[in-house]
Amino acid sequence: GAAAAQTDAELTLQAELTKIVRDYEKASGATVGVCFRDSRSGEIIAGLKSSRTFTPASNLKLLTSAVALEELGKDFEFSTKVYLAGQDVIVVGDFDPTLGDAKLAEATKRTRYTRIDEWVTAAKAELDGESVNDIILVCPGTAADWRNPNWKPKQFDFWYAAPAAALNFNDNCFDVTFKVIGGKATPIVTPESRFIEIKNTVRVEPRHQWGLRATADLSSVTVFGKVKQTTTEPLSVAVGNPPMLLGRVLADRFAEQDVAMTGEIRVVAETGELLDEAVEIAETTTPLKHVLWRVNRHSLNMAAESLLLRTGDGTWAGSLETMSETLVEDFGLDADDITLQDGSGLAAGNKVTPGAMTDVLAQTIRSDGGKFLAASLPKSGKSGKLVNRMDDAATKGRVLGKTGYIVGTQALSGYILDDQKRPVVCYSILINGVPGGKGSVAKATQDSLCRLVVEYLDAE
Repeated sequence: GAAAAQTDAELTLQAELTKIVRDYEKASGATVGVCFRDSRSGEIIAGLKSSRTFTPASNLKLLTSAVALEELGKDFEFSTKVYLAGQDVIVVGDFDPTLGDAKLAEATKRTRYTRIDEWVTAAKAELDGESVNDIILVCPGTAADWRNPNWKPKQFDFWYAAPAAALNFNDNCFDVTFKVIGGKATPIVTPESRFIEIKNTVRVEPRHQWGLRATADLSSVTVFGKVKQTTTEPLSVAVGNPPMLLGRVLADRFAEQDVAMTGEIRVVAETGELLDEAVEIAETTTPLKHVLWRVNRHSLNMAAESLLLRTGDGTWAGSLETMSETLVEDFGLDADDITLQDGSGLAAGNKVTPGAMTDVLAQTIRSDGGKFLAASLPKSGKSGKLVNRMDDAATKGRVLGKTGYIVGTQALSGYILDDQKRPVVCYSILINGVPGGKGSVAKATQDSLCRLVVEYLDAE
């Protein structure tokens, strides 16, 4: 009798799901793929086009996170090490995307400079009054290697297309606000460094249209264009040379502690013999769960790409191959169900089926690291990009979800909780071909489908 009732409930769920999807597709011309899967048994309870591939946008971050948990382990920590060789300071990166990250710093009651100030304090104690000679940043690759080859160059200035490298700082961006006084506009560029010259050619005009151009070595930044008023909310511009940004800020923090620098700031691809006579003076570690929080709660693309590179071999091609192999060999996906071009979902060529997405989510939540993935997701009506979605009494706090958007795509995947707050259903709702300006209708459709499953769980 119980089994028959369950079957009837699933049939009802499927019928209502189908009606919502068909009505939306008919009205919009978009295509919807849906899969709801029992997280405990792994069985699909309802779906539509769940075996068809779709562009997942930022929902791809869920696969990157799951693969990282599988390959690195839930207790993994990124480790950035600092050495002193004579009077040279050497920093060796580990693809940690959170150095200088303002959101994580605030959450852990630090500033964006706290961690590197700890390096300066350690070096100052060892130098015992002597100056720093060179600051050497060990970071494989070049500026071209730090950009995903599947991304569009016209996006490179935007924060969401910031590069990813073994050494990163401040999300690899300059954050800019303006102060307008007496007809003059002054840009305030963060992070600050006296080793970065700020050239201001901005004019005060009725239109607000400005840009930022930096030299390759970040020795000079020019802010140009027009602004109309003082701004307080920073706008971020991606930096093409992440390790040099860290190096120039580090040099400034030495100056703040009255430690002179007599040499230069340089980036090298490998340690070579640099560490032969060096002494380790500091180590900064970041738990994987903190990086997952930045990847999924705030959808930080450069954090997802850094995670991909650290999980793999540090190259785009090799790391994507590792990710694909893990999904096929360890998670049991069909190779035809996934096409991978990056770790964040910004590339339009990524493809995945809703069924494959929920399969990975189900396996991950049953693993030791599953709680870290679930905890990293926005919660309906409470946090992240779901703070204003599904905030009614029935669904508030019951849906954990990663949103996703690129042109033509609206995606939502994650977990639905039962009345005991257990993630008992995993889901993926991928919508492609969304008409311009109609994203809110696609989101409403996703929310309606999730409400159906909450009702289904509460009726059990």
